[in-house]
Amino acid sequence: MKQRPLISVIVPTLNEEARIGPVLDEMLSQQDLDAELEVLVADGGSTDATREIVERYARRGNVRLVDNPKRHQAAGFNQAIRQARGSIVCIIHAHATYAKNYLAACQSARERTGAANVGG
Repeated sequence: MKQRPLISVIVPTLNEEARIGPVLDEMLSQQDLDAELEVLVADGGSTDATREIVERYARRGNVRLVDNPKRHQAAGFNQAIRQARGSIVCIIHAHATYAKNYLAACQSARERTGAANVGG
């Protein structure tokens, strides 16, 4: 039996209280995904309710809050990548919306092409 890979989804945030809940819902309800999933939210010191929202999701499992003291997006990516456990890393943004099969489509394109990087 083929072992399902772990996909680490990374979301950088700074004051994203209006968008982080919907984005986490979209990631956690992905369909047709032949993988396990973890979501790491790299927060750059939000002063709104972003961190509290992420902490509520984290209590349910497979979501983690990662501190990004440098506050820049690139630093947040790097900090979260260092903590990611997945063999596949997917970087997304809180200001976007994602189809129900977004991760499955990325996984399929990666497997079909052998590409090191896919996106859409």
